[in-house]
Amino acid sequence: MAHQPKLFWHDLRDDIFLIGRDNAGEEFSDLLLRKLSRQGDKPNLQFHDIGSIRILALVAEGMGIGLLTDAWIRVRSSLALKDIRIVDISDGGSPSHLDYMAAWRNDSTSPVLKKLVGHFHAERARV
Repeated sequence: MAHQPKLFWHDLRDDIFLIGRDNAGEEFSDLLLRKLSRQGDKPNLQFHDIGSIRILALVAEGMGIGLLTDAWIRVRSSLALKDIRIVDISDGGSPSHLDYMAAWRNDSTSPVLKKLVGHFHAERARV
């Protein structure tokens, strides 16, 4: 498995997933339940009282699989974890990604919010 360029969710159904007890860990847990429950399996989730990025130390010890966000993958080279392989997990057509939502008041006049919303609209039009 470690030498494959890409994995599919069903490839991981029997593995142990290491989850941190932070916001990312909650999202990873939800994602795993969605993806592996579709396969008729319930994932083996082990929760740890550490942040999700620190889960990589447990992965390096061979305790299981950890999930990463794109942001952490980009800085992975500075993490000095040479024994860890990072691969995309796919549904079949494309890699899996977490979705995020934003909420704000309709009457907000924040210039930062206006800029952020403009950026999202531009990105949406680009895709």
